[in-house]
Amino acid sequence: MADLPEFDEATLFPAKYAFEDEEWDKAAAMDAAMRFPRMGDRVISAMWVHQHSLERESRRFARLKTDYEHVRARKVLELRTGGEKSGEVAKMTADLDPDVYVKKVQFLTAEQLIKADREALKILHARLDDLRTQAADNRAAGAWQGRDHA
Repeated sequence: MADLPEFDEATLFPAKYAFEDEEWDKAAAMDAAMRFPRMGDRVISAMWVHQHSLERESRRFARLKTDYEHVRARKVLELRTGGEKSGEVAKMTADLDPDVYVKKVQFLTAEQLIKADREALKILHARLDDLRTQAADNRAAGAWQGRDHA
């Protein structure tokens, strides 16, 4: 193995530690959001939960992708300094390393969680639009029924 410099991770990746969130239970937050009596309040609360989750997962994704790229680059560098002449072969060989594989799976999973939160927000926006339409229809129906139709 080549003599690669060792770094203090907290010094090298200060952003990784600066964005660590406190523990947060998304399921418990969603349960609390569903306790509101009015449907509109439940939808808006659920939107907040997904937005908060999206922010957390976005930070997590960035951190995990950076970790993956770092581990992969160090492995490629190790292979190249060990005598591998081809950069492509070094990259492909690095991708076979179990540590690199685990990091890639982690960042891809975080990416899918971001996509899931975005889709949930789209669905909740549509539900909120539907609730507004229903409220407008009910007001219009009430106004029509209140008129004298003689």
